[in-house]
Amino acid sequence: MQLYSEKRNSPRTPVAFSARYRVDGEKQYYNAIIWDHSGGGLLLEVQRRLEPGSRLVVDRKPETTVTSPLCAVLEVVRCEPGTEKNSFYLACVINEKLPEDEIPPDFP
Repeated sequence: MQLYSEKRNSPRTPVAFSARYRVDGEKQYYNAIIWDHSGGGLLLEVQRRLEPGSRLVVDRKPETTVTSPLCAVLEVVRCEPGTEKNSFYLACVINEKLPEDEIPPDFP
């Protein structure tokens, strides 16, 4: 039997990026931290509990040109309590990612 980490198509990369997200269908954006990413998903830390199956729009505008911007539609796979009071870790799969050359200049 393969270990879960061996079933990934691409490895997780630890990061610590500020981002923002909104729940699909809502207008309000909330702050988040992206703790790791892989070719198919992200681990976010947020301040509200979201159920598996929730769809999110996440965007990240980098402060430097070293990293690329991110604009993606995610689906929550798992939600677990975070290390801080009222924080939660969301394991998400990337359903759609906007290519960098299609991100509008006024993004986010």
